[in-house]
This record gives sequence, C-alpha cells and structure tokens, in this order.
Amino acid sequence: MAFELEYVAPENLRKWWGTVREGLSECLVHETQDVFQEDVYWLLKTHQATLYIGLESGKYLGFVVLNQRNDPFSGRVSLNIWFLHSVRNGGNILAEGLAHIEQLADKINATTITFRSDQMCFERWAKPLGFRLHEIELIKEV
Repeated sequence: MAFELEYVAPENLRKWWGTVREGLSECLVHETQDVFQEDVYWLLKTHQATLYIGLESGKYLGFVVLNQRNDPFSGRVSLNIWFLHSVRNGGNILAEGLAHIEQLADKINATTITFRSDQMCFERWAKPLGFRLHEIELIKEV
C-alpha cells in the first residue's frame, strides 16, 4: 500500500490526539508564537485548522496541520502548513504528501503553500520540493 494523507475530522480527533500531542510537543519547542497544544486542539475542533495523518500500509508516519490564510490587502489565499511532524525513520511527510497538499490548496483556490520555521535546515529539503525562501524576519528582544 502506498503512502496516504488521511483527513481526521474534528469528531474523530480524540482517536489520534494522544499521538499528535506527542509530536506537537516536539514541534512547539521551535514555535515562535505562544501556542499551546490545547490551542491547536481547539482550532482543529472548530474547523479553523485541519489535521492529516500520514500512513503507509496502515503504519503511522506523522502528521500535518494545515490552515488557510487570507491576505486582507491582495485577497490572495494561501494554504499554510502550520505544524508538520514525521516519526524518526518515517520518511518525509511533506515530500510524500505534497501532491495531496497541492490538491487541497487547489480546492480552496490558494495561490501558494506556505510554512514558517526558525530552522534554516528546512530550506535544504524544501527547495527541491519547489519551495523558496520568501522573507527573513529579524527580531530584537527589549
């Protein structure tokens, strides 16, 4: 069986939440926003974000949490990869699931697929998938 991204409807979130929560704890170490696991859960339950589980032959490989972003000035829509987690030796969820994510972007008339990271290493594996660096944000604590 090939790799698939399986949509998790909000009413089925509880089935996967324990597994997703573990991966989120790893993702949140690098998160620059003040986001808690409970925030992600609430946004998934209220249809403001969507969860997809990566499976290969029924084996869990990771997850991706997506949300839609609308530019208030241009009206452009983007599909944002909010959180992405692959289990070790589980392959690259983004590489394996990109075609599916592109189809989801097309369904909402998104012109771009975006993700943010504080780790430049992501650029190494994202570039071959067609992603490019868009902006750099500099921050000074006061």
